[in-house]
Amino acid sequence: MVYNELITKTKPSFYNRFCEFKNRFRIVLRTKWSISIICFLLLALAAIMFAFNIFYKKETSFLLDDKNEIVFDEADNPILVTKYFRAWSDITKTSESLRIYLFSPIAKILVSISIPIAGYAIQITTQNKLSSPSTLGYVPASILAYICTLAINPTNFYLTYVFGFIFSSFVILIKLVLQHTDSTNNKFKPVLIGFAISALISTIGVLISILKPNLVNASVIWTGELANAFEWEKLYVSAPLILACTLVFFILSPKLKIMQKDFILAKTLGINTKAVYWTVAVTTAILCISTITISSPVFLLGLIIPNIVKVFFDRHDPLFVFCVCIIFSLALNQTSLFISINHNFSTNLLIAIIAFVVLLFMMRKRT
Repeated sequence: MVYNELITKTKPSFYNRFCEFKNRFRIVLRTKWSISIICFLLLALAAIMFAFNIFYKKETSFLLDDKNEIVFDEADNPILVTKYFRAWSDITKTSESLRIYLFSPIAKILVSISIPIAGYAIQITTQNKLSSPSTLGYVPASILAYICTLAINPTNFYLTYVFGFIFSSFVILIKLVLQHTDSTNNKFKPVLIGFAISALISTIGVLISILKPNLVNASVIWTGELANAFEWEKLYVSAPLILACTLVFFILSPKLKIMQKDFILAKTLGINTKAVYWTVAVTTAILCISTITISSPVFLLGLIIPNIVKVFFDRHDPLFVFCVCIIFSLALNQTSLFISINHNFSTNLLIAIIAFVVLLFMMRKRT
């Protein structure tokens, strides 16, 4: 009896100490200095990983002397030398080597500065934390466009933009038909509609992969690992579109800030919430098409990064979330690219693991 009473007395004190520590940690984490330090460290990580993605290459070879003959040790065994970095001259040796080593890291930068921003803008306009370019059907539509291009004419990458605009317009049109009132209507469930559209698009993609097995692998539908040819022309077309769309989101950030707080207040202040809603939808569709053309899609990137930023720092201002999302995404994408290149670990699998943890936390917090 005394032992049980002792336990009941000690448990609350430990729990209270833990809660007190957690609260203090949250307060410290959300100060300007902590946010600045975290962002600086993530930017440093992104820069280091960017350099590693370009220069890192583990290569073991025989040690050669001045006459290009193998050098042996005292036991008459050839001496092996391991190099971990390639020289800049090897990268710039030919236009092809320059394209191979620089294209993917640059493409990941463009993905990082655009998709998470689009994800948070969608979450504001749909008033749903689970909204993202993937869950609303824009990424599957873009993948289907890429697959159709591979099946019809792989050399003409411009078809990806054409098919992408057609399929994305189809997705937007379905939502426009189903949404009879404004975007604040509780009966309108854009995420559920997006899942249904994604399932339909995935089914079509599987059928195409069955009909054209030599050109399209069925696993692309589920893994998103596209056989992307590195062509500077793709970057020349996609980069301006991505930068322009990203600029649109930053221009909309003052209106999104008011909408994030209260839709009714936004309407009272004269903000056309419908126009903002559809502008975000169209801009997101263009972003998805442009990023798919230059890089394999990173599913749920637009879902987890904004939620991580909001949970960590408890700030919901769009401009703040946009900027920090870019920093988080740069570090994550460059790191995942390095892991993918050197250890054959799928980027989407890494994102899925992080998304699982984030979604669990969101569900726990909601309950």
